[in-house]
Amino acid sequence: MTSGPALARVVPLAAAALGCLATTGANAAQSPAACNTGVVVTKQIECFLDAARDAGDAAVCEAAENATVRFQCLSTYAERISDPAPCTRIDTGTTAEETQALRESCVAGVAIARRDPALCKGFTTPALSDSCYMMLVVEAGADPALCDRIQHVVLRRACREPAAGRQ
Repeated sequence: MTSGPALARVVPLAAAALGCLATTGANAAQSPAACNTGVVVTKQIECFLDAARDAGDAAVCEAAENATVRFQCLSTYAERISDPAPCTRIDTGTTAEETQALRESCVAGVAIARRDPALCKGFTTPALSDSCYMMLVVEAGADPALCDRIQHVVLRRACREPAAGRQ
């Protein structure tokens, strides 16, 4: 991953390439609405993420007109700062159940990013908790004992198999 001075040189170029610059030359952090002008959703997400990072505020993501862009921006921002607080800002404008599921999915992403199994419990969908624990073990290299918290038998077994191979 690029960081430090190299990133400082790349970010302005990437922002310009993504169409995040307003016609006045202001950057996306000053005018996040300019991010809505992109045609490609992934570029809009990147633009809003850059703007949120520059502003240090997840609320910037809420300026996205596209619900998918808003969700991805808030979720990714939460993961990058390792804080589930931005997840509470997710609002799909559809059903309460869908909004809750997306918020919980966001929190699961933060749990994996910061390797915190405490964030995996209490989801309304047990399968999401199970997936969260499994991802912690399989992808983040967390303690294989977390597999024991998985309710679904097949998923628990799958979690244990790769974990056993790493010991």
